Amino acid sequence: MKQRIRSLIIEDELYDCQLIEKILTNYYADYIEIVEAVDNVADAIRCIRKEKPQLLFMDIELNGNRKGAFNILDQVEQQDFRVIFVTAKSDQDDLLKAIRLSCTDYLIKPTKISDFEIPVKKIFEEINRLDRVTPQNMDILRHNIKVNNIQEAKLSLQEGFSYRPVAIKNIVRCESQGNYTKFCFSGKTNCLANGNLKSFEERLSDYGFCRISKTDLINLAHISTFSRRNSSWELLMSDNSIRYVSPNRKQIFLISYNNMHLIY
Repeated sequence: MKQRIRSLIIEDELYDCQLIEKILTNYYADYIEIVEAVDNVADAIRCIRKEKPQLLFMDIELNGNRKGAFNILDQVEQQDFRVIFVTAKSDQDDLLKAIRLSCTDYLIKPTKISDFEIPVKKIFEEINRLDRVTPQNMDILRHNIKVNNIQEAKLSLQEGFSYRPVAIKNIVRCESQGNYTKFCFSGKTNCLANGNLKSFEERLSDYGFCRISKTDLINLAHISTFSRRNSSWELLMSDNSIRYVSPNRKQIFLISYNNMHLIY
C-alpha cells in the first residue's frame, strides 16, 4: 500500500493557512497527511527537526521577511524533503524563476483546489517510488536565489539515475532526442539528459534561451555570428556548430536576441 506524504504547512497568513489545510484535508487526504501547521521560522525549524516531514507547503515571505522560507532551508539539517512554495506573485518574479529552474514546484495565491493536483500527485508517486531527494537540489536552489546575473544560475540534469549540476553559462545549446535532450556545453562536451526538449524550454526560457526550431534550443549568449540564409537565419554557435532558425520562429528569435542585449 502506498504511503501518504507527511506534510508541514508553513504560512503566516491565517486565511491562507486554513485554506491550504482545508483543500489538502478535503480533497487530497489519500495523498497527504498534515503533521502540523506553523506560522514562523522558529516553529518551522523545530517541527522539521522533530517530525521529519517529507513535503513542505511554505510561503516565501514570512512575518515581513521576504526570504523567510530560505532562512528555514539554510538552518535545517534535514534535506530529504520536497518543497511546494505557495506565494503571492507580486514582485517575487525573479525568485519564482529561480524556484522553477531548481525543479521545485510553486503555486500562486489565491490558490484553488485544482492547483494542487499535479504537484501533489507527482510528489506522491516520487516518494512511493522511493526517488531520493539529494542535498544537491537544495544547494542549487540556494545558489539560484542569490545570483545577480541569470547566466550564473545552475540547473540539475538527470542522466539515467544520477544528477549533474551544470552552470547555465556553460550550456551552448540543447538538441531534441525524443524523450531525452542532448546538452552541448562549452568545451565541446555533452550529455544526454532525461526529459524532452519542451520541458527544458519551459525551465530555461527566462534564462536567455530561445527555441529556434523543432529540434533546437539555444543559449543566446553563445551566438558567435548570425546571418541571413534564404528565408531563414544561420547561427554560428560558440562550439562551432551551425544552427538554423525556422522561418516561423524568426520573429521570436529576433525579439529574444534584442532583449538579451538590452539586459546585458
